[in-house]
Amino acid sequence: MGRPKAALAATLFTSALIGQQSAGEGPPPPREWFGHRPWHEWDHALGDLGGLRTSLDDLGIEFGGGCVIDWSAPWSGGLRNRDTARGLLDLNFAFDGEKLFGARGLKLFLNSYAIEGRDGSNDNGAAHGTSNIDAPDRRQIAELWVEQKLLDDKLRIKFGKVDANSEFAFIEAAGNLTNPANGFTPTIQGMPSYPNPATSLNVFAYPGRFYAGAGLYDGAGADGVPTGSRGPKTFFSDDVSNSWFAIGEAGVTWGGGGDVGHGRFGVGFWHHTATFTRFSGGTDNGQSGAYAFVEHRVWRENPGVEGDDQGLDLFLCASRGDGDVSAVEGHVLFGASWHGPLPGRDADALSFMVSHLDLSDNAAAGFASDETAFELNYKVQLTPFLVVRPCLHYITRPSGDPSADDVFVGMLRVEANF
Repeated sequence: MGRPKAALAATLFTSALIGQQSAGEGPPPPREWFGHRPWHEWDHALGDLGGLRTSLDDLGIEFGGGCVIDWSAPWSGGLRNRDTARGLLDLNFAFDGEKLFGARGLKLFLNSYAIEGRDGSNDNGAAHGTSNIDAPDRRQIAELWVEQKLLDDKLRIKFGKVDANSEFAFIEAAGNLTNPANGFTPTIQGMPSYPNPATSLNVFAYPGRFYAGAGLYDGAGADGVPTGSRGPKTFFSDDVSNSWFAIGEAGVTWGGGGDVGHGRFGVGFWHHTATFTRFSGGTDNGQSGAYAFVEHRVWRENPGVEGDDQGLDLFLCASRGDGDVSAVEGHVLFGASWHGPLPGRDADALSFMVSHLDLSDNAAAGFASDETAFELNYKVQLTPFLVVRPCLHYITRPSGDPSADDVFVGMLRVEANF
């Protein structure tokens, strides 16, 4: 129901874990290493690695990664009232083709991660999860792709093992929230995303402020095959699965001005060729769905200060799937994120969301009602590389059971950028 949202553009958990730095002129800051710049001011917990990071950057090789640890427990309601801890370790390398080979617009990317810990969302008895890092334990090369930009960056082609949610159906303004429904809408069945990216071909065009893109992915995940451990040789077909996942998205972006900031609107359509079991019996050969979203910075605190990120973002998403084969037939998501809510805490953020699942109306599905989840969390930027995020989750009518007690979950997340 969604991948971790800290690396939507290209990688897991890297971009959201780097603290905000004030823009300014003057000499470069001291090195991020012992005896130079104080550790609590570093952008990365490992700093410059004794000069290795800078040397790699000069060559065209960028090292990134991070660690996320969640603790959670249902304080009331749910199936079990027990503590759960889990963690995600992510390490990645980005290779600049122009610096390395003189190939302008070429980029190669390698991302690996390790997941450890029990899936705490299973204790809630709800269709909604509470932690977007919940997944079976594994260690794998998650992404391995090559990307080429052409026509003055107006055309982008990416091939390889890709997390589809880094390209489609993501909402940047929801990046501080931990509920998986904020990653991508749960009406999309079999989307190759965390923890199972898949081999794919993606093409995007950027004519001005408009954009349009399409992707074709190995769809074996819908057949019960963990694509996170599969490679390119299985892309076209094999003895296990020949299912495909296709998705397209188009939209428009705007830059804003004055007290109003940037925004984006998009619509998407998807189709999966796998065979799906109908609740009422029999099977369907393939299923499709659609989604639409809008996100917008409705207010900027300091519009005249370049690089200042303080302000209020709002976002809205609606989607529809096939209720004859999918437990979630429809989904509506609304939320807000306030960056810099307190004086002197410019890099902190207060975020809130409401997610409503229209559970299948098919009588054989067994849902008597729908389910709604609420999340409130506060991002505390302790240092540029360290975040502590307390979260509260409240879920009404878990799994569409109006007689079940509502679920109240407390969670604490710690994020470190390497």
